[in-house]
Amino acid sequence: MFRMPSSRVLGALFCALFLLAPTACDDPTSVGGELVEREGAGPQRVELPLDVDTVQYAPITGSARIGESARFLAGQTSGDPLGDVTATGYVDFAPSLSEIDPADRAIDSVQFRVRLARDTFYGDTTQTTPLALYDLKEEWEAAGARADTSLPNTVEPQRITTFSVAPGDSLVTASLPSDWIRRNDEQLRQIADSTFAEAFHGFQVRPVDGGESVAGFLSRATTLRVVFETGGDEEALEASAPLTRQLTTIRQPDPQQPKDRYVIQKGTGRALAFRFDLPDSLRSAAVNSATLVLETDSVLAETGSDYARPRFSQLDVYDVTDDSLALLSGNRPQAPAALALSNDRTRFDVANFSLSRFVQDALLGTSDIERFQLRPGPLTRVLRVPRGSEGVNITSLGSALIRRADGHRPRLVLFYTSTE
Repeated sequence: MFRMPSSRVLGALFCALFLLAPTACDDPTSVGGELVEREGAGPQRVELPLDVDTVQYAPITGSARIGESARFLAGQTSGDPLGDVTATGYVDFAPSLSEIDPADRAIDSVQFRVRLARDTFYGDTTQTTPLALYDLKEEWEAAGARADTSLPNTVEPQRITTFSVAPGDSLVTASLPSDWIRRNDEQLRQIADSTFAEAFHGFQVRPVDGGESVAGFLSRATTLRVVFETGGDEEALEASAPLTRQLTTIRQPDPQQPKDRYVIQKGTGRALAFRFDLPDSLRSAAVNSATLVLETDSVLAETGSDYARPRFSQLDVYDVTDDSLALLSGNRPQAPAALALSNDRTRFDVANFSLSRFVQDALLGTSDIERFQLRPGPLTRVLRVPRGSEGVNITSLGSALIRRADGHRPRLVLFYTSTE
């Protein structure tokens, strides 16, 4: 499922790539491609700026396979320094595994039950996240659906109910009103029958105006619970339908770029792409090591300590052309090329990406890779897509800030030996 580099790249799977801390650039005069000569015949050092572009794509946020790590989001932000975000969740349910026969019992209550995924809460933590439920009136596709998906004719216009989520919540229950229960009595009685999936199409979970945060929910813990009335000595009768498919749509109409920083963000699909600007003077050089310097920053002066902004610890590496997208393979079988955060969380370290050999091929003009793209990770699975292969992440709004001020720009550090 991964893009295999050329044989030249595979020959260097044991070349490690290390990212430097900000203090590791001990001679700033070398930035921009000037060579730093060393005494004797040892390797020489050069720093080369990366030709960086900001790019945006629509990540895959829909799934009909609900794994342990699956999440869906709902909510909106206001005054977000990275650009206001609106996230809308779509969920549907499978028949309950409970073997029940409600017979002529009336339905006592129906609850939509969700459990907060605390690692995905985004925005102002001093306020609750107000959300609303709407009926979905027809079948909809979740598998492989992306964050920019639109379902214009699927949602009923009438709101069912509202509920709120706070950052410290665990299990949240939204009780559905009696008039909704009456309208859906026939479908709800089929909750333990295979026909339930055809009769009931799920909910849209939409932000309510005025909210200033986005909440994430554990998909495996999301259920539709139906409780039937008891009579006389009868035991309580209830059934819970588990979530069977989900989708999160995400809109960020005006993405913002904080001063002197690039933004990489999950959910909104903000990523970085770069090429190497390699001077002709190095065309005959033998590369000893190549280091990608990507300094991170965790400070946003525009937000206080009460503003939650999840982060992530890995960037996945893609080979991108105008016509193709390929997740590069790492040194281990079935493992993608990735950059992982260092222990001090100030930089990304490459553990399994043969960059040194790629740079050597680029200098010789024999590389088959045109441009790298760095996207948020880690992956939960890899899918075949029309352009090639693409990874799927846990849905969240986690972000990373990459420094780009003078002296801290993304750059490539080479140690090389001249062959002339």
